[in-house]
Amino acid sequence: MQTMAKSDRILALDRALTELGLTAHEKRLYLVSLSLGSASISMLAEHLGLSRPNVYKVIAGLTKRGLAQFSGGKAKYAKAFVVESPSTVHQLLRKKQEEVSSLDMALTADLPGLIGLYEQGSRPAKVRVLQGKKEFVDAYVRVFEEAEDSIRFFGAIDKFLETIGSEFGDVRIKRRVERNVPLRALALPSPEANAMRAKDAENLRTTRILSDASPFTSSFYLFADKVVFWQPESPSAILVEDRSLATMLGSMFDLLWEHCSS
Repeated sequence: MQTMAKSDRILALDRALTELGLTAHEKRLYLVSLSLGSASISMLAEHLGLSRPNVYKVIAGLTKRGLAQFSGGKAKYAKAFVVESPSTVHQLLRKKQEEVSSLDMALTADLPGLIGLYEQGSRPAKVRVLQGKKEFVDAYVRVFEEAEDSIRFFGAIDKFLETIGSEFGDVRIKRRVERNVPLRALALPSPEANAMRAKDAENLRTTRILSDASPFTSSFYLFADKVVFWQPESPSAILVEDRSLATMLGSMFDLLWEHCSS
């Protein structure tokens, strides 16, 4: 395996220190001390171009983070400063990543409830235009993570699945079923719509086919107080957060739902 160049190693370590929240002076002190080894305060002050009192302040920051210590005699002037090994940086970074991962899981599990605390009130609607497949797919994930009571789909399911991929769609469906969020779909006629309807029972879904509708390629998801309009040919999506518009589209969806028996 090809080893990293020294400059790449330093860059990777610098990024790790940044991720841990170190200041510019703290990072510089750590990297300088790494090559100097045990060093006096006067030596560090000379290398860093800082006064001794300021060096002590930066040292205090590193020590608090568990990345530095003093060695030597009891007298302040006799002590030498050393930083911990990069393996300690790696351990601290791992710990932070585990904490962030745990927090992400907790927020994801309770996201619908947290969204419920958000009141739009009389504030203007929020509209975001999402361009490209990545943002298109990210918006799709958001639908399934934020929906709490139910989801409604309207449009061309075949074109939608062409963009996100059926395997990825299956993963999100499984996640929705685990969260016990039902879905109603009004889909244009297509083999994909028929296949979807055949699996309704196992996927906590009810699908009806818009057999008399004129063909089109777009669609929308309606959930909570939000609507995501999909344009799969670009691909792109428009996310609208507005309670009044969501209520209006929900009423239109329900009316079409009642008139579509199949």
